[in-house]
Amino acid sequence: MFRGSLITLIFDKTLHINSSAATNAETITLMSADIDRINSSMRLIHEIYAGLIEIAIALWLLYNLLGVAIMAPIIWVIGIIMFPFYASFPPSPITK
Repeated sequence: MFRGSLITLIFDKTLHINSSAATNAETITLMSADIDRINSSMRLIHEIYAGLIEIAIALWLLYNLLGVAIMAPIIWVIGIIMFPFYASFPPSPITK
């Protein structure tokens, strides 16, 4: 539905462009590439906020089930996520 709406809007816009500005094949190719980029970006945006909501609900359910005991796994996961940042500092002068 989203893709069809975008195609209609962009194609309607291209009908108002001067015919010497672009050929029909160029217009269709550009329209397809733009729609694919917009579609993939929208999917990523939705996955980001949906993932945060999912994590919040999961933590709330675990807290209701286990209580404060969920803090240890949360701290462990945050530590594991942060480890690559500390491990990827530039090498010391000895290894150069």
